[in-house]
Amino acid sequence: MSLFTQLTVLLLVAGVLWVLFALLAIRWFRKALHAEIAVQLRSLTEQVRAIAEVGPSSVTEARQAGPRIKEFAEVQRVIQSVRERVRATAEEQSRQIESLQIALHSDPVTGVANRKFFLNELQRSLKPQDDGAAALSDYGHVLIFRQRDLGSINARHERTATDAWLRNVAESVRQTLSVASDPGRPAPQMARLNGSDFVVLLSGYDGPDTTDLIESLRQALDALRIVTADHRLCRWSYALTDYSPHCDVGQILARLDHGLMRAENAGHDEVEYMASSEYRVMGATTPRGETAWKTLIQNGLREGRVQLNVQPSNYKNDTSSDRHEALLSLESARGGNAISGYLFMPPAVRLGLSGACDLRAVALGRDWVKKNPGTLALRISLASLLLPDFLSELERILDVEPSERNSLHRLILEIDAHGFVAYSAELDAFCQLAEKAGVGVGVRRLAEQPAALLRLHRVTIRYIKLGGELISHLLESPGAVHLIAAITEAAIGQGVKVYAHDVPNVHTAALLREYGVLLPVEETFPEEEEELEGEFVDV
Repeated sequence: MSLFTQLTVLLLVAGVLWVLFALLAIRWFRKALHAEIAVQLRSLTEQVRAIAEVGPSSVTEARQAGPRIKEFAEVQRVIQSVRERVRATAEEQSRQIESLQIALHSDPVTGVANRKFFLNELQRSLKPQDDGAAALSDYGHVLIFRQRDLGSINARHERTATDAWLRNVAESVRQTLSVASDPGRPAPQMARLNGSDFVVLLSGYDGPDTTDLIESLRQALDALRIVTADHRLCRWSYALTDYSPHCDVGQILARLDHGLMRAENAGHDEVEYMASSEYRVMGATTPRGETAWKTLIQNGLREGRVQLNVQPSNYKNDTSSDRHEALLSLESARGGNAISGYLFMPPAVRLGLSGACDLRAVALGRDWVKKNPGTLALRISLASLLLPDFLSELERILDVEPSERNSLHRLILEIDAHGFVAYSAELDAFCQLAEKAGVGVGVRRLAEQPAALLRLHRVTIRYIKLGGELISHLLESPGAVHLIAAITEAAIGQGVKVYAHDVPNVHTAALLREYGVLLPVEETFPEEEEELEGEFVDV
């Protein structure tokens, strides 16, 4: 074999071996590259998925594993940059969502929770809890307080000033609740239901537990009263109701609304308590909602179904032996039970219909004394006296023939003593009109408004009524005895009779009689009663 042939064979063998080596090398490289690409693709896929998660653990993992192929490093850097941008965007969106949730559940003016948030919390509280730790939230109370003169405040002050005052009110209430609340119970939750109504959810609080907290809240609100457009200090009204599991949110709100109407009708700033048991009795026979009340009262007035319920009301040793008192009642159009004025007058006040009801009562009382002997006392709402045309209409009703004026002398219009303090000008005008017409004026709840004593000498009064806690706890309080002594001395000295009711026992009755107070004939006590021990008795 020639040398050329040998070289050719050698080159062919070397070529074949080189081709085999190249094929093996390419096969190995392809296999390694495939494995590396699979690993890197899995890593990149995880990083892309981590963009949505933007969690700290995913960042650490991504930075621990770097690619062995240079070309993938740039892709990983791009993905990492995208993920960081997405992370910043997601965090910003989370902050915005949180801000929107706060705004959605907060009142824009005061910053406290709004009506929607409160209703959700109340609904949650009404669901019975299975675990013992949550048992306190199964019951509680709800307090609502209303600024009665918000419209008049807006008329006197700039909108920004009113908003600042409302924020101050909310902040003061929050601080009061945080200080006065019981740390062993769920924290009270305050909300603003609408422009003038605020509410406090007292989960886990029973009746006695709410007393100190509510009193602290009332004192805080009383210190924040400002002057309204009619140059008076603004007024608050309060209502309180209880709840338990399976109560209905609508019924709770209806009880609170009715309690506010009762407080506004009475004209005082005391808390009207509406027990759930009381409302269950009322709810079966009375309409709910202002629209239903308005229709019912207006139809009753138009159809003459608003009548007087006259009952004897005599007092021992009273010169007026044939004395009667009357309350309005609203007879049913279908012949059912009549609705007492205690129930429909508060809604009438809210709806501006109290004036029409009271004028109807006066007209009926005028006709009653014409046909019957004896005196008749009628209650007049303070809200009616504030209506612009009430006094002129009252004067028209009392303008009778001279021959009938003697009968009007036996008609007495009874007013809450709070009016002499809060609405002295209106009460003076009312008393002057009554004196001119020959009608008497009586005053009730003087013990709750002793400041009215300073103004009674300017008007002619037939009698004063005392009752409530002042009488029922008289023997326990030297201060109450001194107040009774001051009232009776001032009244009897001016020829004004002093009546009392809610007398609890014979000892209190004896003390009241000693001061010249007249007691109801129907109130009797046992001839013998155990002596009270450890209680104050004036001798």
